[in-house]
Amino acid sequence: MENKIIVITSRFGSLSEFFDLWLKSASRNKDVDFLILTDIDIKCNADNIMVEKYSSFKQFINEVNEKIGYNTGIVTPFKTADLRPAYAFLFEDIIKQKYYERYGNKGKYDFWGYCDTDLIFGDLSHFISDDTLDNCDVFQTWGHFTLVRNIDKFNQLYGACYKQYKLKKSLKLPENCMVEEGPFILQLHAAGARIDSDVRRIADIKRNVFEFTVDGQNYKGQRFIYQSGKIIRIIENEGQICVVDEFMYMHFMSKPSIASTTTKQNPALLQG
Repeated sequence: MENKIIVITSRFGSLSEFFDLWLKSASRNKDVDFLILTDIDIKCNADNIMVEKYSSFKQFINEVNEKIGYNTGIVTPFKTADLRPAYAFLFEDIIKQKYYERYGNKGKYDFWGYCDTDLIFGDLSHFISDDTLDNCDVFQTWGHFTLVRNIDKFNQLYGACYKQYKLKKSLKLPENCMVEEGPFILQLHAAGARIDSDVRRIADIKRNVFEFTVDGQNYKGQRFIYQSGKIIRIIENEGQICVVDEFMYMHFMSKPSIASTTTKQNPALLQG
């Protein structure tokens, strides 16, 4: 793929119980680079997995405060998700350096993005192609995975007001405001960004529902299989296994006990 992509995530203090699965599935998607901001020793030999190590969460926040020009008031790693609209600005030097280390020239990434680590990636190249990216500026609009075209017009939106919203005010609040899913997407839309978002690409496990259900069509007894780097949904019909469709990734949301138990028993099979 000609378009170069960097997806940024962060883990401070401890790794989630999904992290090993996330890391292995991310490393198989060679067309996408992943940058992990962390204070943890993370080992991975895959070329597309890059780590920016901080001595502590406090050091990370101090550098964020200095770069953004005010005290954000962030005291917990969970709250850092609200920094996502500012990632391209906050980490522009790191992003440039990682590009140079990866590709050996002074070019730049065509898209930057962010993602959660409570998911397992399927084959991203099945959904993200040059043709797709050439015809959009924003790919997917969810906090668990979004790509944004790497241009100043969009990278500087974090500092702009949108109606009653302002990032600085949101960062002062103790709770996670999910600005990357709400106000930031509205800002991008207002700035003329071409948005390509389709919930049917994602196996997004519903909250407070035991079965693994997704937005859109669901099937009785559906199962989600991670096989050969793909997330595939299958059903059993009159004793025959039928492949229904393929997903970009499976997102576990707030159901760690179900997903963890299932994946530990059989990491290749997630059954609803």
